Amino acid sequence: VVKEICNKLSEDGTGLNVWDGSVLLAKYIESYPDKVRGKRVLELGAGPGFVGIAAGVVGAAEVVLTDLEYTIPLMKDNVERNVRAVQSSGCHRMECRVLDWYKPPSDLAEFGFLARRISCCDGTSLIASQPDVILVADCVWLEELVSP
Repeated sequence: VVKEICNKLSEDGTGLNVWDGSVLLAKYIESYPDKVRGKRVLELGAGPGFVGIAAGVVGAAEVVLTDLEYTIPLMKDNVERNVRAVQSSGCHRMECRVLDWYKPPSDLAEFGFLARRISCCDGTSLIASQPDVILVADCVWLEELVSP
């Protein structure tokens, strides 16, 4: 269950609604849960958190949902509404964080994903604290968000 709030574009922007692209991406995740199951997931432009919550419900190990400051109260409320379903699927971390694309972090490790050993194609391995999957839906449809 995800609550949304009517956006006032002049005041709030567009991050308080569940947009069509989010519904389609959540349905895709539901149909192909192995894409996120057991993985560390970062959602960009999460708004009310629908897609990230869907990833948690099908078994993502960790989910970090991000968007602008004004979306965080609604996003956190929606995470709380779904916490039982998310935890029962094996998701041990779901966190809401502020992320402004105009001020990106210098390192993805700032999102606090658990470090994991990753095998490289040359036979070596490395330790990484980054997401395995990055989810984005309906985030660049406003002209002012995309440079020419």
